[in-house]
Amino acid sequence: MIRSWTALVLLVGGCSSGGPSPGDAAPPPDLAGAVADAASAPPDGSGGGDLATSRPPGEHPLLPTVTGHGGPVLASMQLWTVVWPGDAALGAQLDQFHGELLTSDYWTTIGGEYGVGPGAARGVIELSTPAPATLDAQEIESLVPEAIATGRIALDANTALMFLPPPTTVVTAGGDRGCTDFAGFHTQTSTGIPYQTVLRCQGFDMDTLTFVSSHEAIESATDPLVASDRAFFSDQLASGEVSDLCSGLATRLSTGTQAVVVRSWSQRVAAVGNADPCLPAPIGPWFNAGTDPLVTTVARGATATLRIVPFAEGEVGPITWRLQSRASGVTFTPASGTNAAGDTITVEVAVSPTTPTHDYPLIVEATAGSTAVNAWSAQLTVQ
Repeated sequence: MIRSWTALVLLVGGCSSGGPSPGDAAPPPDLAGAVADAASAPPDGSGGGDLATSRPPGEHPLLPTVTGHGGPVLASMQLWTVVWPGDAALGAQLDQFHGELLTSDYWTTIGGEYGVGPGAARGVIELSTPAPATLDAQEIESLVPEAIATGRIALDANTALMFLPPPTTVVTAGGDRGCTDFAGFHTQTSTGIPYQTVLRCQGFDMDTLTFVSSHEAIESATDPLVASDRAFFSDQLASGEVSDLCSGLATRLSTGTQAVVVRSWSQRVAAVGNADPCLPAPIGPWFNAGTDPLVTTVARGATATLRIVPFAEGEVGPITWRLQSRASGVTFTPASGTNAAGDTITVEVAVSPTTPTHDYPLIVEATAGSTAVNAWSAQLTVQ
């Protein structure tokens, strides 16, 4: 079965958080250390590779393109929160968040471009059986009929469920381990019912929970039938749904609990190419450090090159960047640097003969000034 994962690579994605604004959230906890490391890179650009400063400062590599593939969206998501015994209170908190999320201007601004309008939180369903010690993704699908019966759900084209396993349950999927390789996912049953799963990893808090939940909810609304009838995503990247492309960039809802939520991709803005395509965009010039090409392909035991391209649509000062991937046995030379917008940095990518063949998210973190954090989403394909 095809699934769409929220990776724990850094929980980061593909655009800019720009300058600070009152509504911006701090990066999720697992991004904070990486940002601190990036900010400590040498200020003189040492390790910056070969530079060519002839580009205009705002010129950037090609952005991903999100296209519709003909499948349906959830035009008015009706979202049920499913928990195991003992978690009804937390489920009620998450359901309250879903109520705010699905009726917010934030939701309709992001979703409206893709045919998604306001939805509703339908309540909490508490399963009757205790949570198991381990739970495979396919076993979660087998719980959908029980949840539907328990909640007396009248199914329609907009029904969706979100499962919230307890932190004591280890969730696995296709050899990947929850809270090591992913923090959540969305998919569908064989009968076409969309459902989502959000994990509570070590050190989780409500901000992290709403962040991952918003990621899965938005992607499930804009691409609900990922196994049978795809809707909106980018063909260029294996992790190419609308929140994947911005998945480490957070903001807060402007009303209610002001919960932390993910920012998501606007293809309309990206097509213009001179403003931050991750909405809602913060105040300040858009800047980032992109990759050229968007997808770097390397054979096992071989090397390849890519270029890092810092850019800015305004004055932001030096841009510190750092390359990251969860692929084992892969090295980048250089892996970080501090450069001006308009520079081009050549990076050698070396892949070990033992690195598994796979499409890996390739993340470029970029910082400028004391608080602005950005991320560019690309891909490393090991053959």
